[in-house]
Amino acid sequence: MTWEEITDLLITFGEKVHIIRGDNADAVSLQLVPAGWFVSIKSSGVLNTGTYEGKDNRLVGTRTIPFAELTPEFLRQEVQKTMAEQVASFLDSDAMRDYLASAERKRHRRF
Repeated sequence: MTWEEITDLLITFGEKVHIIRGDNADAVSLQLVPAGWFVSIKSSGVLNTGTYEGKDNRLVGTRTIPFAELTPEFLRQEVQKTMAEQVASFLDSDAMRDYLASAERKRHRRF
């Protein structure tokens, strides 16, 4: 797949997709907090995926997949699986409480 094909496919899921365009720095990301994330930088030629861990939902990379090895079916299945995990986590009251507490801590964090 190409970066453009990956971007187009991620947009079809109806979730907020972040697209950044720049000199040799085109990037796209889909974040399905607290279940997982997908980030692709065009110049790197790979799709990075990962999860969120800990009370602060730290980003943890789990896989790096070259564009040449991606298929629309594989990417669609991976995103759908992550979306299902996201919904399941919202149905778990303890997980939802932890997620909201983390979001509140981040909101009050000073830089």
